[in-house]
Amino acid sequence: PVVNWFSIRLFLVVSILQDWETRQIDFVLAFPQADVECDMYMEIPPGFNLKQGTKKQYCLKLTKNIYGTKQAGRVWNKYLHKGLTELGYVASKIDPCVYYKGKTVFMVYVDDGIFAGPDKQEINGLLTQLTKKFTITDEGDLTEYLGVLVEKKLDGRTKLSQPHLIKQMLDDLWFNERTKSKPTPAPGGQVLQREIEAEEMADDFHYRSVVGKGNFLEKSTRPDIAVAMHQC
Repeated sequence: PVVNWFSIRLFLVVSILQDWETRQIDFVLAFPQADVECDMYMEIPPGFNLKQGTKKQYCLKLTKNIYGTKQAGRVWNKYLHKGLTELGYVASKIDPCVYYKGKTVFMVYVDDGIFAGPDKQEINGLLTQLTKKFTITDEGDLTEYLGVLVEKKLDGRTKLSQPHLIKQMLDDLWFNERTKSKPTPAPGGQVLQREIEAEEMADDFHYRSVVGKGNFLEKSTRPDIAVAMHQC
C-alpha cells in the first residue's frame, strides 16, 4: 500500500491551517533494510569472479530483501509497519500508510515519508527514534514530494505543481512552445472511438505511458483534467 493522494492534500491543508511544522525523510535503500522472508537464491551475476569452481557450480543465498523480486515491496512494507508499531505509532483505519504518535502525523509512500505536527521538539525526538530502527536521511522542510513541488506563498497559501511531469508529457506528445493551447476543458459528453483504418503509431510513441503520466498528474495536482484523462 501507498499513501492516498487525498490523504496528502488533506495533510497539507491541516498543516497550513494549524501552522504545523513539516519535515521530510527518505529511507536509504529501503528494500534491502528488510530481511528476506524465506530462503532465496540467485545466479552469480556478471563481474563476480570465483576463486575456485565455475558459476554453474555455485549460487548466492540472499540475506536481504532486494529490488526486482515480486514480493520486495510487500516485504518492505511489513518490515516498516512492524518497526513503526514497535516505536508506538498507530496506523490509520482509513489509510494504512498514515500513522499517528503523540501530536504528530506521519505518512509514507514506499520510502518517502513526511512528518507534521505542532511540536518541533516532538518531531525531532521521533526522528531520533526512527534512526535506531531504520537508515534514513533528513530532507528538511517539505519542498517537494513524489515529484510534486510544494511552494509556500507569502500570503499563507501553498501551491502544488508538477512542471517536470507536464514537460515530459509535452515531449512525449511532440508538442513544442508554438503549439496553441486552450483554457477550456474537454467536452464531457464526447465519446472517443477507435479509428480502425488509421495508420499505426510510430514505434517511439507509447500511448499507455502518456496516459499513465496523465492519470498521476490528475490524481495529484490537476483534478481539472479528470474528464479528459477518463476519455483517453
